[in-house]
Amino acid sequence: MENSSKREDTGRRVEEPVKFYSNSYLKRHNVNELPKAQQIATRSQAKAPDTDDRQVNSTFRYGLLHAISAVETYDRLRDDENNANNQPPKVFLIRGHLPQLARILQDRGWLQMFEEAETCNTAAQPNLIWDCHNDFVEWDLHNIDDKVLLNKFQNPAVYTSKLGMAHILQQEAHWLFEENVADIMFPRSYNPSCELAYFVRDFKRCAALALLRRIVNSAQRQVDAAPLIASMDEVLFALGHCEKFIEEIEHKDIDDDANLEEDCTFDQEWLSISQKLTREIKVPADDLEKLQLAIEKLKERDPQFELNGEQNLWIVKPSDLCCGSGIFITHELHVILNRVRSKPKDYYVIQKYIERPLLINGTKFDIRQWFLVTSTFPLTIWSFREALLRFSSRPYTTTTYHEAIHLCNTAVQEKYHNLAKASEEWDCERLNEYLKYNNDDEPYWDKIYPKMSQAIVLTMLAAQDYMDRRPCSFELYGADFMVMEDLSVWLIEINTNPRMHPPSSKITQRLYRSVMEDLIKIVVDQPPPTQLRVGNFELIYKQKIPESPSHSLQQRFFAYGKSLCRT
Repeated sequence: MENSSKREDTGRRVEEPVKFYSNSYLKRHNVNELPKAQQIATRSQAKAPDTDDRQVNSTFRYGLLHAISAVETYDRLRDDENNANNQPPKVFLIRGHLPQLARILQDRGWLQMFEEAETCNTAAQPNLIWDCHNDFVEWDLHNIDDKVLLNKFQNPAVYTSKLGMAHILQQEAHWLFEENVADIMFPRSYNPSCELAYFVRDFKRCAALALLRRIVNSAQRQVDAAPLIASMDEVLFALGHCEKFIEEIEHKDIDDDANLEEDCTFDQEWLSISQKLTREIKVPADDLEKLQLAIEKLKERDPQFELNGEQNLWIVKPSDLCCGSGIFITHELHVILNRVRSKPKDYYVIQKYIERPLLINGTKFDIRQWFLVTSTFPLTIWSFREALLRFSSRPYTTTTYHEAIHLCNTAVQEKYHNLAKASEEWDCERLNEYLKYNNDDEPYWDKIYPKMSQAIVLTMLAAQDYMDRRPCSFELYGADFMVMEDLSVWLIEINTNPRMHPPSSKITQRLYRSVMEDLIKIVVDQPPPTQLRVGNFELIYKQKIPESPSHSLQQRFFAYGKSLCRT
């Protein structure tokens, strides 16, 4: 059978027979002595078990043709690269497993380098390094050429850990606000290592508000509540603390000598109130007016009022863990205190839980929004317009705190066999159609997406001082958002190294590949500065750096006066 060809020095192809060697011949001779195409072909032949030497089956024919085709494709790509300004093919290295990215780069003619122990010290550096691990690359950055593309910024934990992000947002968010550009809604959070007293104070206020809301809501729903199990003294005690909170918001407590220690003297009363939150309470109608008035005042003055429900739920998360590991939800103060005191400093972050999220078909969901930072100075941010909706697998309720109900992380929901099928089909377009069922506008694109973009911009502005300014570094992030019943958008956390493999559904399979393809178009192809849209990525922020003041006027400065010492 003669069905192959090879390239002569003149570039013309001439036919050359390809022999099929018997198994006995292959056992006596070294396969590496054969030409490259026949090495591949004969290795394929040698792997076929008990093949009759007189037959060439269809499987072998198919493998041979593809082997020859692969060699010719490699030769053509190599020649094309060499002919293009005599430049060698570009090389990439992936630390971890990201087959979609590898295929995208290989389709562009890039070659893959595989990491070995001595790779970091070799002079032959790849053109692109993609680190899939949460720890920063082990390469010595001083030895990496500035032209090597690197998918990490140094010290990302400062702004992507849960404690780090809470800290910088509490310190910087107020000063970085810019209308329609940078704005954020972020649930208040506490570091128990240094803010435990402030958390306890907030917890008790929220418990008082939850008690009042439960009483008022029960009356408005005209629910036949259980007999009164709280004395009016306890109800008025809760009301008094809500009114005190209103005074603090209005800064009427400046001359108040009360301190945090005095605020902790009502433990028995707060324990009693917390126990009442799990049962219906009914009070005389004449006493509802004071409760309603206090609730309305708080609603007008507290920007995070809508976070509070009837249960006073708090969520406690390990600061540096991912995939929903170690998270628990509770309304009991002693449970939180015991858990955080049993762990090292800066291990947990305590965050107010969103008790009234927007539900779809009775289940909770969050939105995973990808964004790309290609420069830290000037700060340049691209947002991926398509988003992923991640659903819980059980109907939402606040009467139990099971993770399948309250945590939408893919890693958590994959543990349960009754994983919601909606997650395979829902994306931002489907959400938009769902929300505009009774509206003529575009709820997702008009309200939700702009707020997510503004929250991303403000967060990265707050983190800018902690990010290194290496010229060829970039990073892909995954921001998680919750939407409430009033369509307000709340940032929950930002993840470095977001999950991009393996896909968990048909929609993630499509979105993961689309994100990586469009990212490479930005990072490798480098679109012109005037281009605001690349695939599904759109430029949502590019920082304007003011020019240095001109000294063309050659201003002169003089100092007048007498010296304070002898000259």
